[in-house]
Amino acid sequence: MIGSWREKSQVRLLIVTLTGLLMVSCQAADTYSGPSHDAQASDRPIAQSPSMAVPSMIEIVAVDYRYEGIPAKLDIGTRLSLRNEGAEPHEVVILRLREDTGIEDFVHLSEREMLEGAETIGVLVASPDQTAEGTITIGEAGSYVAVCFVSVGADADDEHVHDNSAAAPPTQVQHYAIGMYASFAAG
Repeated sequence: MIGSWREKSQVRLLIVTLTGLLMVSCQAADTYSGPSHDAQASDRPIAQSPSMAVPSMIEIVAVDYRYEGIPAKLDIGTRLSLRNEGAEPHEVVILRLREDTGIEDFVHLSEREMLEGAETIGVLVASPDQTAEGTITIGEAGSYVAVCFVSVGADADDEHVHDNSAAAPPTQVQHYAIGMYASFAAG
């Protein structure tokens, strides 16, 4: 049975990674047109499509209680990683906002309201002085927010689950509530 928030985060990371791989596989199958049977095709230069471009990698650095290294605009296909330089465990939960949602109002919602009002793209978790396993890929244009739902004073053995039924009790102050969030656009 999965007990600690680290184990649950690793399971979530596995699920998000597998879902992302499935989505990339399906997208690749949709865009592949196969080799050209045109006799002169070998004389033409091969044009690189956007789906063939090498995605960039952004390392998000978590410190107590903010993120560093998140630019205001990212290209679609950018991969995100997380390194924790803070004294507490940190996470980065990437949420894609609805078109009618403003970041100023969004960050004042509860964790539950945030999770219900946006699409969760991925979760990376790292203990102090560690780098999270895996990456999150930004696959669609839109407005995004990176948030840390870990409670202030948490240690690496504390549990935290990202689902609407297990949000932190309202008496616990979470990192995002004291400024650990960042917004960015992709497109």
